[in-house]
Amino acid sequence: MNILIPIGEGITYILFSFLIGHVVLQLVPAKKKPEMAVPKKYLLLSVVLIIGLTFLPVLKVILSFYQAAGISQTVQSVLMDFQIGQSWMMTAAAAIVLWLVLYMDGPRVIQGMLLLFIIFALGYASHAASLSFWAGMASHSIHFLAVALWAGVLLHAAWFTVHPENLQSFLKWFTPFAVVCFSVLTAAGLFVMNMMVDLRDYVQAWPLSYGQVILLKHLSIIPLLVFAFLNGFVRKKAGETVTFAWIRAESLIIGAVFFLTGFLGTQAPPHDVNVTLRSEGAAPLFEWVKGTIEPQGTVSLHFSIDGILLLFMAGLFLGMIVLSFMKKRNAYAAVVLALLFIVSAYLGLMSGVSVS
Repeated sequence: MNILIPIGEGITYILFSFLIGHVVLQLVPAKKKPEMAVPKKYLLLSVVLIIGLTFLPVLKVILSFYQAAGISQTVQSVLMDFQIGQSWMMTAAAAIVLWLVLYMDGPRVIQGMLLLFIIFALGYASHAASLSFWAGMASHSIHFLAVALWAGVLLHAAWFTVHPENLQSFLKWFTPFAVVCFSVLTAAGLFVMNMMVDLRDYVQAWPLSYGQVILLKHLSIIPLLVFAFLNGFVRKKAGETVTFAWIRAESLIIGAVFFLTGFLGTQAPPHDVNVTLRSEGAAPLFEWVKGTIEPQGTVSLHFSIDGILLLFMAGLFLGMIVLSFMKKRNAYAAVVLALLFIVSAYLGLMSGVSVS
């Protein structure tokens, strides 16, 4: 269950993005987008999977308490009294209506409103909402919505385009659209992160599972921005013909960010790093790289020669992505280069970490 839940959350983010992208693209005139063919069964299946996957955290809570109170009483209590249960009830109810609307090809405005309701229903049970209800729920939901809008439209263009005649016209509006979405999700994400851990304790939180995952997530965003810049700006200025391989490569990096976000949502937020370290222990990945750490240990960052070389190597991998794009090399090989960047940058930063 500890593995299934974060994987399920990552898949849920992709499914939401897929559905939101479908709604957004219905609002775009045909001449402003390539012809896309999305089987209705994919949309309907996505809604069903969302209902099932969002139930996994609820199931975990039920399994934790049912032996003490009985299965019937526990299920009723979790669904009616716990925020996570109430959130799932709202999500499931809205998703069932959404399934019916999609099945009957109902109004796109209704589809969009139902998806917005589901996003805020999930924000209702977020870590941020438990700390500051209105501000936390709103910031978490806006962050989720912004990334889903960007990723959803990109997923459809990358994987469901059948005739690319209007793809250049599509990129003219999608590029500024993606910039706005990224700006909003960055602002909302920083607000949410500051609620979880003081930004001044960012490095201090690295020994924790939360700190490790958020570091990897932030590192994965860097190659994503490189791909987005190449597809959105460099290609336009160079007058290059759009190739779907590079757009699909960008979507794969977004998928990796989603899965890291899924793992992040299952980690204990380190409101107090030392307290969390004592109760939860250090992250297995951190201990594997740096060894054990005492709960009262102070983490500092001092770059060594090895760390600088690894970070330099990470920069070379980013440069190789750009070179691959300019030389029209394999886009999927560039995805591998992006993964190598993440590994090199992570090891470079970890080599500079000292605990005293």
